[in-house]
Amino acid sequence: MIWVDRKNRKIGFADDNYCQVFEMDEIESLVIQNILPAKGGGSAYLGILLIDRKESYAILTGAQNEFDEYKDRISNLTNKQVKFTPEYHNCYNPNSHHGKCIRSISGPL
Repeated sequence: MIWVDRKNRKIGFADDNYCQVFEMDEIESLVIQNILPAKGGGSAYLGILLIDRKESYAILTGAQNEFDEYKDRISNLTNKQVKFTPEYHNCYNPNSHHGKCIRSISGPL
């Protein structure tokens, strides 16, 4: 769930287990990150990019591509730009400690 309190200038995110609230002015944009299946399964997260940071922080998680169809609705609700970050493959294999996967994203989000 995403909610907006315009009077107090807050944006909140909640699921069955927790709730996080942010000042509207500290959020630069929201990001949707899709993770493709490889050694591990596919998934997605909705994150925020704070004005004073260079990296996004995952807020809500879901199945691969779960947030894609809500991009415009989230942007309209929050009055924030929603960006897609580059997809990458989930190279995590919980049964192996030998393989390595390097994720590289050039430039800012």
